[in-house]
Amino acid sequence: KMPINSRQKGAAFERHICKLLNDLLVAKGHEGSVKRNLEQYQTKGMADLYFKNFAIECKRYKERSDDWPMAGWWKQTVEAAGDKYIPILIFKYDRRETHAVMPLGIFNPALEIDTQKICVTSLRHFLEIAEAQIADLI
Repeated sequence: KMPINSRQKGAAFERHICKLLNDLLVAKGHEGSVKRNLEQYQTKGMADLYFKNFAIECKRYKERSDDWPMAGWWKQTVEAAGDKYIPILIFKYDRRETHAVMPLGIFNPALEIDTQKICVTSLRHFLEIAEAQIADLI
């Protein structure tokens, strides 16, 4: 059995998420403009994908017994977003559903963007919410 190259696995997952988000935008009549950040390999502390005011970190990992993100992932996502971007973490474990983590304030204008107040949902639900909110978000 060939060993799995984790960087290749991560890059393939980034491309997959990028395509999903761009397909959603195109379907909604927006220019598809979620882009992979290829500088991330040279420059520490940058997100994987950028779109408008969002910094999206993608994580693909082997097995885990639950659907919660690894401890340092959200912190890394928040740091990559800095003050300029809203952080979103999209992660998947082998043989598990893909999930998204984001500040609750994205979907409730009454709340400010607070990286301590977050929700974890399936990617399917995240895309449904994003589709419903897309005009307000961008």
